[in-house]
Amino acid sequence: MRGLSVVPLALVLAVTLVGCSDGGDEAAPSSSAPTSVAPDGPGAPSATPDAGGVDAPIAQEDIPGCEEIDAVLLAALPAGSTADAAGQSFDDPSVDVEGSCGYRANGALVQVTVSAIPFTDDELAALSTGPTVRASATGDAAGLLVMTSDEMGDDAEWLNGSVLAFDGAVSVSITARDQGGERTVVPEALTIGAATDAAVAVHDLVG
Repeated sequence: MRGLSVVPLALVLAVTLVGCSDGGDEAAPSSSAPTSVAPDGPGAPSATPDAGGVDAPIAQEDIPGCEEIDAVLLAALPAGSTADAAGQSFDDPSVDVEGSCGYRANGALVQVTVSAIPFTDDELAALSTGPTVRASATGDAAGLLVMTSDEMGDDAEWLNGSVLAFDGAVSVSITARDQGGERTVVPEALTIGAATDAAVAVHDLVG
């Protein structure tokens, strides 16, 4: 199986596939498809550099920039929240087509990551039965699967980990982190429901 150590994706998919919560470190997600690769030239993914690889499902220029994502996240976060490039420090070098943006809210960092990671229909069907899958009207309307990093509570509770909205090509995660980069609760900043809606809205920005 393919391994990609995506920071928010890793925990979410690993938890789903093994049916248990993590202990803090985020393990690599798995999919039967090989690792995706970086685009080579405008508009199209490159050929794979190693045997058995697959093309990235979208090109880097299809990933929305932070200027576009700002409008979604700053509307979801409390007044006074600001964009912060620190979120980009959590990019995963093993995922070639990816972009991250960060936001400061009540002293914590809220990170948004958009990653081009392919999943087959069979993989999506298997993931949809996991214990951390969440019902989401906005996700369903957009044709996305919504999951969390742990079995979280109601949508009205504060985000205390990662929310992920994804399809067979693009994954969007929103993760709350403390100053040191560990996952944390962001009180009075972003609820689980608001994070879910924001992840779906960011996914809609993908070109």
